[in-house]
Parts: sequence; C-alpha cells; structure tokens
Amino acid sequence: MKTKKIALLSLLFTIVFTACHTGTHVIVASDDNNTKIKLEYWGTVVLNSDKTAITSVSHNGFIDYKKNDDELRITNGTNGYFSYELNGKKAVALDTEGRVLLAEAIRGIAKVQSRH
Repeated sequence: MKTKKIALLSLLFTIVFTACHTGTHVIVASDDNNTKIKLEYWGTVVLNSDKTAITSVSHNGFIDYKKNDDELRITNGTNGYFSYELNGKKAVALDTEGRVLLAEAIRGIAKVQSRH
C-alpha cells in the first residue's frame, strides 16, 4: 500500500510539474580549461532568421545561461518584452557583460536547434 502511495505521489508531482512547462527542455553543459558553461532552456525558443536574436519564448518558458560565476536568466515579461535577471538582479536593460552573455546563449541555442 505504501508503495502505491509513493508511486501515486510521484505521478502527481510529474503531472503538476510538467503542466506548468510545455515544449522542449534542453540542458547543455561543458567544463573545460577552467571555463564552466551551462545553457538550459524550457519551452519553445524562437530565434530570428539570422540566429542573432531571440524573438520569442513560450509562456512559462525560460532561458538560463551560466558562464563561470556569471548568470543570465531570460523570461517573458510584460507587453511583449523579455525580463532579464543578471547575476541574481533584475535588469531593465543589459549592460555590456549581459549583452555578451546573451549573445553566447543565442549562439548555443542556435547550435542546439540546428541539430534537430
């Protein structure tokens, strides 16, 4: 009986967790030459035709890009704009460091999407 309860709770957790996120879940990580990189995104991420900008992220989707101690998170904001969080702080506009991380994240997403 206890096993059935655990299995039921696990199934319920899985349903609830995946109901909030739709689309693709991708994680790409590398650790070489003292450079640690992790790209994770959930949902549908659409890039422009040149693969140089993000045009949309699906509802409840996100992009996380980490390089060593720097981290950029991108989510849907209000009025069709993206919300950015750079190193744990909300950013209305990205500074040079943020724009560099964003460009690297976009290149990583383009590379993943070109494989599929």
